[in-house]
Amino acid sequence: MKLNSSYTTKNPKELIVPVLGLVKNVTGYTSIQDETRYFRLEIDIESDTPPVKKVLFNEPLPIEKGDEIMAYLFKGYTKSGTYGSASPVFEETELREEEPAIKIEKLRDGEVVATYINNEFRDLFG
Repeated sequence: MKLNSSYTTKNPKELIVPVLGLVKNVTGYTSIQDETRYFRLEIDIESDTPPVKKVLFNEPLPIEKGDEIMAYLFKGYTKSGTYGSASPVFEETELREEEPAIKIEKLRDGEVVATYINNEFRDLFG
């Protein structure tokens, strides 16, 4: 479906991109605002998927330097005015150097040994 000359709507699952990466560094941040605890994990990776260099996650994970991960990134956004509606419209964007992950799989010898889902995206892809 074409919205105009520069935007094309897509199914959200079509906008999920798997990115394989070797973990170079992991940094976690916490803060408390209005009695709410907030956590942010920044995972620096070496990847063959440019321009991604850092994966963001909203929960602590047992990930460390040297681990191999598969990060699933959402390559799009919700069109203004459609978020929260019964049929939100998603538009494709280019990947950036820093991207939030929908899901991260920890790999060992090419096999998935753990899977972590980002709570921020749970409802979107439930």
